[in-house]
Amino acid sequence: MQDYEFLNTDAQKKFLKLINDLRKAMTQSLFKNIRQLVDQISEGDIKRVQEMVKDLNEMLVKKIAGEDPDFNSFLEKHGDMFGDSPPHSLDEFLNQIQQQMSVTQ
Repeated sequence: MQDYEFLNTDAQKKFLKLINDLRKAMTQSLFKNIRQLVDQISEGDIKRVQEMVKDLNEMLVKKIAGEDPDFNSFLEKHGDMFGDSPPHSLDEFLNQIQQQMSVTQ
């Protein structure tokens, strides 16, 4: 509806203000939720994520070197961090990360 050509300029101004207000409310809600999540992160959680990233980096180095990284061991160790549908391969995991980064941008 943002491309809609309003006949009444007052209606258009009210509509644009409503859209702007909704954007502000959604942004504030998003940052409030992120803040709550950050406040709930424990030192142990941070260490687990750091260890997972370290193991992921090691797998990527092996993949770049032409070796076959042991993704199954990675999943056994860190699979609980990926919810109900963990990736089945390193390539699938990298694709998921890429998609999430695209959505975030």
